[in-house]
Amino acid sequence: MHLPPTGVMGDSMLEALEVTKDTSLETKRRRALVVEDDADMRMLFKWMLRKEGYEVIEADGGVALLRWINRTALPPWTTFFDLIVSDIRMPDLTAIQVLSAMRNTVTGTPVILVTAYDDAATRREALELGVSAVLAKPVARDDLRAALRSVGAALPDGPVGEVPHA
Repeated sequence: MHLPPTGVMGDSMLEALEVTKDTSLETKRRRALVVEDDADMRMLFKWMLRKEGYEVIEADGGVALLRWINRTALPPWTTFFDLIVSDIRMPDLTAIQVLSAMRNTVTGTPVILVTAYDDAATRREALELGVSAVLAKPVARDDLRAALRSVGAALPDGPVGEVPHA
């Protein structure tokens, strides 16, 4: 299986990316897209999700999120991501803007949004768009685990927090 480099998926890397789908069930790991403009927060989410057994692909903003959704939206890619974790407010596009435009594309993908600006109106708008959970920053690992369990995105094998053996 050819996967993107572990670095941040910025504009130039996204354009050059060629992804091939691996249909082998034995090698299938859950894949999460982490969208966060703050590099330190992005690394923290990446670390937490890897601890939960996810293969993590990073994007550094709303435009990159939109490109990933567009790139993976057509069959057989509709289930490319098992989970999207995104900051709500980013400098280029907010996650709300992207999801309101693209929600019919990612209907089967759980989306967890995180925000430092946890207001009722934003939370309500996100939930109306079908977002699975909204977490306030700073996000504790236990809160992320609980959100993963509530949306059915926790790995069923082994205790939560262990990385499955390949």
